[in-house]
Amino acid sequence: MFFGWALPPLSIAGYLLLRRRVDSPALSVVRAYGLAFLLLFSLRAFGGGLFRDLKETTFVGPLVAILSAVTIGALARRDRWGRWAALLSCSAHALLCGKSVGYLASYRSPFTHALDSDEAMP
Repeated sequence: MFFGWALPPLSIAGYLLLRRRVDSPALSVVRAYGLAFLLLFSLRAFGGGLFRDLKETTFVGPLVAILSAVTIGALARRDRWGRWAALLSCSAHALLCGKSVGYLASYRSPFTHALDSDEAMP
């Protein structure tokens, strides 16, 4: 799974919550965003290597964050157990953000490498 096991169900629950609360034009934007992700994902999966460098997980990141935030907000408005569940979800988000920072810190781009060193790029 791209985002671990917690964020996809939270995002699906957020979409289901939005379906009941949001007017049709705003929901159409969310729906189109999700369908664009599925199209990019299917191009990568079934494109025969032609679309292997698509960044569909980067593309869908904001949608996952928004939809899971809707779910966490709905949980936080509930009773005490809902607030505990929201706190647990926020801690899972913080853990994933920490992992992302670690990935970015270990990533070494050829472009930044050329800027950091005096040697010429090959």
